[in-house]
Amino acid sequence: MFWPKARMGAALALKGGKVFVYGGIYEKKDGAQVTFQDLYALDLHRPTKWNVLVEEPAAESEWITDDEEEEE
Repeated sequence: MFWPKARMGAALALKGGKVFVYGGIYEKKDGAQVTFQDLYALDLHRPTKWNVLVEEPAAESEWITDDEEEEE
C-alpha cells in the first residue's frame, strides 16, 4: 500500500468519512528541512488506498538556513 512520506506539522481534516492530509515538513538526515505542498485522502470506511489529490512538485522546496544565507 502506498503511504505519503513521513512528515511533521501537516494539516489534517476529516469530512465525509475521509481523512485529508496536506503539506507538512520533513527533516533530512543532514538537518535540512523540506516543505511539502501535497494533498492526500484516505477513505476511513475502506482504508486500503491513499488517493493523491495534489502531487508534490518534482523540485522540493528546501529551507535556507542562516549559515547558507551568510555564504552567498
